[in-house]
Amino acid sequence: AFSILPPLALVERIFLQENSKSCVTLCFNYATQPSRFTFKCHFAYTVFMENGRSLALRALNEFRTNGVMLESTFANLEDVAFAKEIAFGTLRRMLELAAYAKQLNDNNPLRVKGGIKLLIYMAIYQLKYMDKVPIYAIVDESVKLAKKIAKQQASFLNALLRKLESFQFDEASLSKSDKYSVPPFLLEKLDLEDSVYAAMLERPQVFYRLPCKAETSQGELVEKFPFCSAYKLNGKLDEVLNIDGSYIQNITPIKLMAHLARGEFTPSSILDVCASPGGKVTLAHAIYPQAKLWANDFDSSRLDRLKENLNRLKIEADILNLDGTTLPIDQLFDLIILDVPCSNSGVLAKKPEAKYRINDVELNRLTSLQKQLVSKACEKLNPGGQMWILTCSILNDENQQLVSHASNIASLKQINQSLTLLPSSNGQDGGFCAAFQKR
Repeated sequence: AFSILPPLALVERIFLQENSKSCVTLCFNYATQPSRFTFKCHFAYTVFMENGRSLALRALNEFRTNGVMLESTFANLEDVAFAKEIAFGTLRRMLELAAYAKQLNDNNPLRVKGGIKLLIYMAIYQLKYMDKVPIYAIVDESVKLAKKIAKQQASFLNALLRKLESFQFDEASLSKSDKYSVPPFLLEKLDLEDSVYAAMLERPQVFYRLPCKAETSQGELVEKFPFCSAYKLNGKLDEVLNIDGSYIQNITPIKLMAHLARGEFTPSSILDVCASPGGKVTLAHAIYPQAKLWANDFDSSRLDRLKENLNRLKIEADILNLDGTTLPIDQLFDLIILDVPCSNSGVLAKKPEAKYRINDVELNRLTSLQKQLVSKACEKLNPGGQMWILTCSILNDENQQLVSHASNIASLKQINQSLTLLPSSNGQDGGFCAAFQKR
């Protein structure tokens, strides 16, 4: 999958071809090491790459060159809705678009530089999935960008894209992997109904939760739970955030936590080991409002967002910055929540980068880390305490291995049935949960 994306040197070439002294100066001022020139140029890049298509190209290229998540590229920029739509949409459908690009090129492979390939994929995406974008704008803007990236290949791109207006793509000839843009390795691992793969290609829908007694006109009530109500956004997000107790969250983790909270259990102490940005620990507070909370995250860069969400919801918690595989803390807890790092295979609509990263090596790394987190958390449980394991994965390689590992710990016993939710067309993410109790 990575072979269809551009090389690392693209960013540096754009700077050199632009011949902008201010851009290069800003870049070197921002960089801490000359050798990391191309890794540290986010803001300088936007000096001359100003429109939505160029920002989308930049985001896709940043993902390829150093694995930067799309959201991270867009985080500090303004007016990026158009760019995000193109970048996320193109990456969600990358294999499909690559197959269509080959069709457009008389079924011949594209023998052009990676950045030009991306521009072609972006153009096809805009034509097929963004109805309000006129064809002339797609072609003209793409050619302008091509001249900055690889001027000698701009004429080829121009000629190819001029065919778009009348070209009929042959969807029936696509392989299942290309049709749903799921790499063959992952397709074999998942083995799901076509409707689930189709849901993974949809634009994510925005859900939020409110305390049970709160009211709003900014959303459609989806489901009521004993501890909150879940809504689908159909109004303004800013107005939702102004409602006391509101939290932007897909309905899947709410359903999973509700499943785990069944039965007679009232913990007085709760630790969330991988807490940021705060979705699970704030849900735990809604379910068990009298319990004392500890919220931990090993990544110190994520703590500010965790604190911000806790403060906005007026929830008190002790904030920790500990390695979850060692947990150097003397305290024992009645409930430990483990929302473990995973493949993100259940949230590919939101994080399309993930499907191009999943392979045996990565899965082995993740499952090893997950098992370490479970083993250490068990040591920190009070007798009779519970461990809630959650992932945003739908891969048996992760979820069933977690259950097997926890079940093999002599002091743990599984309670209730584990639950897997699959992505669906109604906006539900995929996810998994299981509960264990210490003997």
